[in-house]
Parts: sequence; C-alpha cells; structure tokens
Amino acid sequence: MKKQVLNRKAYKLIKLVIIMSLITAIYPIQSIDFNIKLICMIALIFLTYYAVIEFKKIGVILVTILYMTGMVAVAIMTRFIDYHTNAVMAFQLSTLISVYYLYAYVNKNEIANKRLYESSILDDMTGIYNKRYYRLKAEEELARASRYGLRFAIILMDVDHFKLINDRYGHLYGDEILKSIAVEVGKGIRTEDTFCRYGGDEYIILISNYCDQSRIRVKERIQNSIKVVNESRNEKNREMMPVSISIGFGVYPEDGTNLDDLFAYADGEMYEAKMEANKHVFKAESLEACATIH
Repeated sequence: MKKQVLNRKAYKLIKLVIIMSLITAIYPIQSIDFNIKLICMIALIFLTYYAVIEFKKIGVILVTILYMTGMVAVAIMTRFIDYHTNAVMAFQLSTLISVYYLYAYVNKNEIANKRLYESSILDDMTGIYNKRYYRLKAEEELARASRYGLRFAIILMDVDHFKLINDRYGHLYGDEILKSIAVEVGKGIRTEDTFCRYGGDEYIILISNYCDQSRIRVKERIQNSIKVVNESRNEKNREMMPVSISIGFGVYPEDGTNLDDLFAYADGEMYEAKMEANKHVFKAESLEACATIH
C-alpha cells in the first residue's frame, strides 16, 4: 500500500517537473511580456511550495535524479521508486529545488551570453577573429605601447587577384581559399599576437613587442603558410591558379602614432607590393615562386 501511494506521488511529481521545466524554459525569452514572466515566476514559487508539501517523503536519490540531472526518462527506466530512502525534511527539498532552478537559469544565461559574445568577435566563415575584435585589441596595444614605450606593428594581408579566382573557379572555391589561409597562417601566429579577417580577402595581424627581426620572421612564416595552401590546392587539381598574397607593415611609433595612421601606412605598403605582384604573378611556374609574398 505504501509503495502504491509513493508510486502515485512519483508520477504526480513527474508531471510537476514537466510543468516547472516548461515555465523555466519560457521565462528567459526576451520577447515575452513582463506580466507573463511575473505570472510564471509566481507559478514556479507556488509549484515549488506544493512539491515541498506533497512530496517531502520521496527520497533524496529520487529528487537528485529528477532535479539535478533533469532526466525524467532515466528516472522512469531505472524504476526510481526502488531507490526510496528515508524521508527528507521540507526545508531540504525546498533548498534543493531552488538551487537547481537557480543554477539552471544562470547556466542558460551564461551559455547564451558566451555565444553572443563569440558571435560578435569571430568571423562567421573562417572562424578567426573579426575586424571588431582587431580594433579592440589594437586600442589596448596602442595604450600599452604608449605608456611603456614599446613597439608593435600591424600587418595587412591581401590575396592577389582574388576577384579573378572567384570569377574563374567560383565563389565556393574562393571561400575555401580564404578558410585555408586563415587556418595555415593562424598556425604560425604567436599566442600574444592577434590574427583577424579584416574583410573580403583581407587579413590583419597585430604583432606585440615588435623588433627589427620580426618583419623577416613573420614574412617567412606567412610564406610557408601560403606554400602549404598551394600544396593542398594542387593535391586536388593542379590546374588551379596558384595563391599569392601581398602584405604591408605599419610599425608604431615610426610609421604612425595612432591606429589610423598605422593602417594607412600598412595599406600603402601593401598596395605597392600588389602593384609589383601584378607584373609576374601569372608567370610563376613553381610552388616556391607563387608562395612568395610581396
């Protein structure tokens, strides 16, 4: 008889959990009217109190299965009534339920906020940082360099003849090129530096603690990365046009004392390199030649 009573209580508790879960899921939705949210909150408090009074004799393990994991189906399949233990006090059950729902609400909001933040600083296609994140990091780097008398550099990268690549092989192929460049160049970026897609076929690298040898080292890493991109392209189709890039450096404080001046200097240097690239890029006959950065 006692087991039948507990059985009925257990199934009533399952229904109660489902209702409370629906209310919890609805509450965080931003578009819902405040009055409806208020009603949901009052209903949740009432149901919690009802659970405390009605189900205070159900064991700790049952409560844990239903509330801490949220897996009602698991509780049913494992015949949770067999786990009945000593009765718990109303205060204990109330605390457990309240803590669970508070944790669930905070956790959902934390995950949502994290996803929202990541979507605001990451490029959708390549997965690397975007222009917005570059600007934030560049302003931090400028403030640090200005305060402590340090040097840093921004490097602009642009894919040569990217429009022709899109026109000849299609935009999907062009997108794959951009993704490959992001992956391979990203492998050679130091943890203290920042690599971003600036827009279109342009990338930008923020180099902290810049020194005179940094230019050579960075160019070598980028050159090796582009060589890998071409090797992977050639494995699929050797008739594809090789990838080459042009780059430009803007070094603080020599080439500018603010971000706009540094960008303009790097952009001008990159433009000159691109004009030089136009003279011979189609004559490249080897991976080493086409992987050369200008």
